[in-house]
Amino acid sequence: KTNEFTEYPLPPVPEGDIPGARDIQADLEDNLWLFMRTPGSGTVLTKFNPNTEELSTIDGVGGQFLSLGPNGKLWTGTVRVDPQTMMVDARYSWDDSPNLPPGPHGSYAGLTGINSQGNPYLTDFRGSYIIGIDMETGEAKFHETPTRNSMPRRARMDSKDRFWFAEYTGDRIGMFDTRTETFKEWVLPNKYTTPYTTTRPDKDGYVYASSNMSERLLRLNPETEEVIEYQMPTDFDAKKITFDPTSERTILWMANTRNARVIRVEPLD
Repeated sequence: KTNEFTEYPLPPVPEGDIPGARDIQADLEDNLWLFMRTPGSGTVLTKFNPNTEELSTIDGVGGQFLSLGPNGKLWTGTVRVDPQTMMVDARYSWDDSPNLPPGPHGSYAGLTGINSQGNPYLTDFRGSYIIGIDMETGEAKFHETPTRNSMPRRARMDSKDRFWFAEYTGDRIGMFDTRTETFKEWVLPNKYTTPYTTTRPDKDGYVYASSNMSERLLRLNPETEEVIEYQMPTDFDAKKITFDPTSERTILWMANTRNARVIRVEPLD
């Protein structure tokens, strides 16, 4: 409303270490959760109460991105945290699965998507798989993307249990339906677009993706397959896009890491 910033200092780290925080996620009680930087450029899961400005940490839990499950539990990778008890209540593994496909694998810097059943899904950036884990049995399943070597990354789960992801080296936007276990892909207009992250569909069904190679924001209509490219006015590198929850219109917010700006985009059509 005011376009004014308020900053809350975090504990300092030694000179030469990276300060600050990684991802931020609000829980159901409006507490903020983040990965705070620690000495040695590590991270620790931290809760920030905006009313009291108190910080609380959960030792032994580090990472980069956070997701909120349908039951209010927090996820980082395949680790689940109960924000009420401030404790880890589940850990899952996929890299030692007996059905692990051959070849390199790794969910580098990925966002975990949680479907309505509470099952986590991750993007296998190195192996080009979508990895799903059954919460009850702990079994991991590996779903190979239709486009090989596409490096899926930075995904979002929608209300229909569809897992939307960017195919970084495939120049595509992908979707994996976790109910039917089927894929769909949409080819972007230009080679080397390298989409970095995607959104879930907005209220009109559009999906957005960012390209830090072409300095563009892209909008996909999954029904017509039309892609509109928005040329950004400055150097552009947004690794996460979110919708404004206070507006009836679609408004996008993202951080531009190349020039320390917060970007607001409001499509007018």
